[in-house]
Amino acid sequence: MDFKGRIFVSFYFKITKVALGLEFLCIWGSISINLFLFAIRIFS
Repeated sequence: MDFKGRIFVSFYFKITKVALGLEFLCIWGSISINLFLFAIRIFS
């Protein structure tokens, strides 16, 4: 593989990692919010 190809692949993997991290944060955030609202509903 040539130099440009290597740069492209590493760049692609970085973007993929960031995207997966953001997706995980979004999922975790929505779960946390749902649990929080659920707890409020129970305790109020």
